[in-house]
Amino acid sequence: MKAQDIKEDKSLWEKMHIEGVGKVLLVEESYYDEIIDMVKGLDQANRYLRHELSKAQGFIEEDNGYMS
Repeated sequence: MKAQDIKEDKSLWEKMHIEGVGKVLLVEESYYDEIIDMVKGLDQANRYLRHELSKAQGFIEEDNGYMS
């Protein structure tokens, strides 16, 4: 399953506003585990990319210190 499969098949989800809670997304129960796995994978990828970007920025700042 891909993220776009869920987005395109509107029978799998429904947006709703619940009083006292706010906006929620109701998801077909049979897809819950797959959606959670996708979200966890995206979160892991995001953390990795942020870490790599942080390392790259540190390297650039370090280089700038030597050049002045």
